[in-house]
Amino acid sequence: MRGSDLPLGDEGIAGYAIDVEEMEELARSFRAFREAQRSMLDQLSSGVAQFDARRQLTFANQPFQRLLSLPPSALINPLGFERLLDVAREAGRLPEVRDFPQWRREKLQWFAATEAQEDTWLLRDGTHLRLIAHPMPDGGLMVIV
Repeated sequence: MRGSDLPLGDEGIAGYAIDVEEMEELARSFRAFREAQRSMLDQLSSGVAQFDARRQLTFANQPFQRLLSLPPSALINPLGFERLLDVAREAGRLPEVRDFPQWRREKLQWFAATEAQEDTWLLRDGTHLRLIAHPMPDGGLMVIV
């Protein structure tokens, strides 16, 4: 229960309580689901990363970190999506493009897409990466490499 008091001027104070047990149980269930999902994704050989609605990296499994040459601190101090692309570019893990700022802005559109977006990257070392960017209902994004 969450209680609140509401001043009524000279008449006194009105109090009310809201039962938040159901909402708290739903939040616990969602956290458990998210943890189980991330545990499963960590077992995959494909790279998987999740970003929240603020475009911050919230999860990246080992293959994703390795494929994009992310530093270990990337999960301790979460990177924003744009900063992640900058770090990957500096490590030579993005395709060579003429107008990188424009290319990066185009990739930001993945968050607003209504369907999964597919992209193929040819890296300078000859590596081919196939990415699927799947927008999430909460405004986040899941990227699978």
